[in-house]
Amino acid sequence: YFEAKGLQAFSMFSRDPANLTDNGSDNSFGFGFRVGYLGKFSNYFSIGASYQSEIKMGTFDKYAGLFAEAGDFDVPAAFNVGVALHPSDTITLAVDVQKVMYSKIKSVANPLNHKDFFMGKLLGDENGAAFAWDDMTVVKFGAQWAATNKLTLRAGFSTGKQPVSEVLFNILAPGVIEQHVTVGSTLKLKGKKELSFYVMHGLSNSITGPNPMEAPNQQEIELKMRQYEFGFEFSF
Repeated sequence: YFEAKGLQAFSMFSRDPANLTDNGSDNSFGFGFRVGYLGKFSNYFSIGASYQSEIKMGTFDKYAGLFAEAGDFDVPAAFNVGVALHPSDTITLAVDVQKVMYSKIKSVANPLNHKDFFMGKLLGDENGAAFAWDDMTVVKFGAQWAATNKLTLRAGFSTGKQPVSEVLFNILAPGVIEQHVTVGSTLKLKGKKELSFYVMHGLSNSITGPNPMEAPNQQEIELKMRQYEFGFEFSF
């Protein structure tokens, strides 16, 4: 599902300004696949890998004048490789590397070049302007400790260079966080029931760049974001 509001200032740069903004919620359905491998080579060492295909989505027709390819917005492909060490029956240490292929998705990766607007390349075009996101590589570290027969504790940390290379359009999607810290636990209850929770903090990060619409006296734009996320799960 997707909805955009307040983008009237970009109407003159859209191929389809009637389907640019303030059209309520729109939805898209798609398909893809994921394959993976997990091998345990001893009681102390295991290795895993997975690949997720690009998920082909239908178009957001109500926003055909915003996203490249007349509202198309596919989910990028990604792959992961990782190793886990088990120094004891109660402790697991893991390292994963993930690569997300944002550059293959036009509605995410196409750059916003103000000169293109005046040469007829508009929002919603086949190669229309977008968010100029680069591919992203993320390294993740995790630890799990079975403190008792009923309580398992977990902690994790991830780091990677943020994918944003232009600032103006990314006021809408300031995905500039580079590091996340997570803690969580699982408590086994009676009758094969479990209660789990986690807390994640995306550490504050910012980038600064010029507003290309203000050339030659370019205005500086700063994008800054931090995140908090909480999750609970009850299973039986």
